[in-house]
Amino acid sequence: MGELPVNTHGGLLSHGHPARAGGIGNVVEAVVQLRGEAGARQAGERRLALAHGMGGVFATHGVLLLGAPE
Repeated sequence: MGELPVNTHGGLLSHGHPARAGGIGNVVEAVVQLRGEAGARQAGERRLALAHGMGGVFATHGVLLLGAPE
């Protein structure tokens, strides 16, 4: 993993499709990373995660920032 890990679960190319509900996989992966439960793909100890999803024909975007409890 690099200094700023991105797409630790492979992103939507290997996990879903942008026109479907594949973006929820990004939220799930963010929570798994923050809990420290990602196994071999764990991105170290992280306190903040960003998940992005899109819908329609790239017309609707949602961004969610998640933080781990102190």
